Amino acid sequence: MRAGVGWKHGAVGHARTGADRESPTGSAFQTGEPVISNHLEDETRIRTPDVLREHGIGRAINLLIQGEGQPCGVLGVDSPTDGRLSTQTFVA
Repeated sequence: MRAGVGWKHGAVGHARTGADRESPTGSAFQTGEPVISNHLEDETRIRTPDVLREHGIGRAINLLIQGEGQPCGVLGVDSPTDGRLSTQTFVA
């Protein structure tokens, strides 16, 4: 995690998630498809990273950031509140 707001001291700049397909970040990076979960506690497609569990995160969306000719990262938006995230959340 390179940047973030609302995380406990020490998480930003140090927290890491997996790069494998079972990780929401890794799955988005490897497939190029958004990974959306509005109920992480019930999720079976992906595992919830420890840092999200430790912060009480209940829903998350991970989107590939495409660079020039290759992926350059993943944007993750996480929330501890109830509600619904979708790709439309990010359409301006």
